[in-house]
Amino acid sequence: MNRRHVILALGVTLYVLQLGLLTYAHSLAAPALQLLDMVVSAAIALALGLADWYATHYLLQALDRIEQVYAQDVSQQLQQTLEHYRQLAEREERRTREIGLGVEAELAKAREDLAAGHAEDATKHLWLGLDIASDMKRQPCANVTVAAIMEVKARECEEAGVRLDSKIDLPQELPLQNAEVASLLFNLIDNALNECKALRAENPTRQPEITLCGRIQAGQLFIQVRNPQRHHLVGEKRIRIRPQSESKHGWGTSIVQTIAQYHGGVAEFESAGDTFIATVMIPLR
Repeated sequence: MNRRHVILALGVTLYVLQLGLLTYAHSLAAPALQLLDMVVSAAIALALGLADWYATHYLLQALDRIEQVYAQDVSQQLQQTLEHYRQLAEREERRTREIGLGVEAELAKAREDLAAGHAEDATKHLWLGLDIASDMKRQPCANVTVAAIMEVKARECEEAGVRLDSKIDLPQELPLQNAEVASLLFNLIDNALNECKALRAENPTRQPEITLCGRIQAGQLFIQVRNPQRHHLVGEKRIRIRPQSESKHGWGTSIVQTIAQYHGGVAEFESAGDTFIATVMIPLR
C-alpha cells in the first residue's frame, strides 16, 4: 500500500467515523426532534464530506509536490554526479594513456638491453614497467551510473571519517531507470553515513565502517548495506518497513521500499546486534 492509498483510506475512515457519531447523536434525540435532526445531520454530513474531500485532495496534492521536488533533487544530484565522474573519467583516460606510453618505453628499453646482452638492466626496466602499470585504476563498476555514485559517496565518507568498503559489480543494463538506481544508492548510503556521523559525534575517535555489496544474484538485483548503529537503536527484530511506516531512518527507507515494490521486489531492514542491515532485492525482467 503506497502513501496515496494510505491517505485515501484515512480520509474514508475519518468520514465513516464522523457519520457514525452523527448517527449515534441522532439516535439519542427526542422523537419530536428526529425530523429536524435528520435534516441538520444530513447538512452536517454533507459539510463534513466536503471538508474531508478537500483535506484529502490537499494532502494528495502536497504529496505530489513533495515527490516532484524529490525527483528533481535526485535528478539534479545525479547529473552533478555524472558530470563529476565524466571529468574524472577523462583524467583517468589521459592518465591511462600516459601509463601506456611509460610501459611501452620501458619495454622498448628492456628489448634493447636484451639485444645487447644486458639481462640485469632488462630486468630492471621490466620491473619499472610493472610498477608503472600498477598505477592504473580499475573501473569500479561496469554500470556508469553506479560507478559515478560510488565515486562521489566514497569521497563523502572519507571526508566524514567513515570507511566505505564497497564490493559492487553491476552490469550497465538494469531493470531500473538511472534516477531510480541513484535514489536507491543515495538513500541507502546516506542513511548509513548519517548514522556513522552520529556515532562519531558521540565518540570522535571511532572510525565506523559502511559495507556495501551489489551484484546480480539468482536472477535478482541484490544490494545490501551494513552500518553500525547507536546503542539506543539496537534491536534484534527483523522488519519489513512499509512506505507509510515511521522509521528512525526517516523517508529514506520508505523511498527505497516504494521503488522495490514498484518493480516487484522487496526491501528489508534488519537490526542485528549493533549493526543495521538494509537489503534490496529486485527481480530482473
